[in-house]
Amino acid sequence: MTTAGPASWDPHARTLHRVALAAAKPAGPSLFAELLREVMASLGAASGLVAVFTDETRTRVRTIASILD
Repeated sequence: MTTAGPASWDPHARTLHRVALAAAKPAGPSLFAELLREVMASLGAASGLVAVFTDETRTRVRTIASILD
């Protein structure tokens, strides 16, 4: 059985693969920033933000990672 490597995958599969590899690293203070950087690179984005809701009404968020290039 032979499987093709990431170079032959479509762009969406390569993005998912890169994010999965970043997520598989040991958790640390830069985990979300590393995940965000991978997604941004895959999308060609100059900025990105990761946030979580802080209340049940979902009217407030807390920023976990942000990048502006």
